[in-house]
Amino acid sequence: MYLLVIDFTYLERRNFDIVVKELEAFDFQNNNISSYHFKKPYASAELLVFNARINEAIDQGYNWNDGNVLYSEL
Repeated sequence: MYLLVIDFTYLERRNFDIVVKELEAFDFQNNNISSYHFKKPYASAELLVFNARINEAIDQGYNWNDGNVLYSEL
C-alpha cells in the first residue's frame, strides 16, 4: 500500500517529540482518502511532560484518550 500523508494533528512534548493523534492520507492503490485516529501511546500520567501552549491537538479539542487505531500501527 502506498500512502501520501496530507495532514496530521499532534501533541508536542517539551523535548520536541510529537505524538500524532490524527492522520489523513491518500491511498494511491484505492484512490481514496482515509483518516486515522490514534490511541494514546502511553499512560495519561505522562501528559505532564507535554507543552500545552503549543499543542495544536489540544486547541482543536482532541482528548488524550481519544482514538481507535493502536499507536503502533502508525
